[in-house]
Amino acid sequence: MTRRRQPASVQHIELATRHWPRLMRAQTAAEYTDEKSVKSFLRRTGSIYPPALNIPGRGRVWTKESLDEAIDRLTRARSVTAASLADDL
Repeated sequence: MTRRRQPASVQHIELATRHWPRLMRAQTAAEYTDEKSVKSFLRRTGSIYPPALNIPGRGRVWTKESLDEAIDRLTRARSVTAASLADDL
């Protein structure tokens, strides 16, 4: 028996209401940031997203707080740019 794939809207609701751990491996961090893939998330690590912490015995992990801060900075930067463009008009 094959599992039927849920509609994207249902998947999005499930992700939005999910309890996210404070420490996330790459797969979980990619899902949390809504990247298309782990590879996409890792490419943006160090530029948009913070570098991973390397925890002995656990490997590379990202904190929920550091990802939230990175997203907040990105959002603020875009808001400032949009406001500047509006002022120029």
